[in-house]
Amino acid sequence: MNYKVRAATPADASAIQAIYAPMVLETFISFELTPPTVEEMAARISATLSTYPYLVAEVEGNVVGCAYASQHRAREAYRWSVDVTVYVNPAVH
Repeated sequence: MNYKVRAATPADASAIQAIYAPMVLETFISFELTPPTVEEMAARISATLSTYPYLVAEVEGNVVGCAYASQHRAREAYRWSVDVTVYVNPAVH
């Protein structure tokens, strides 16, 4: 498979939400109990992109995964440290 990696946009929220929601509902890897809505996901993408990267992986124009960075801790000494999160559609594992 040929993957294309690009910066996410809020327009990717529906595809990302479709990948993430089952992770919340069917696994223990998320610390959320209720999947965010598409609108909430779009807001998260926008908020992340203001400071950190948010990427999607596509195959034949379809989003099959995402990765983003987020603040590790608020203290100044951690300003260059980030947490990285990756979710991939199980169909492409």
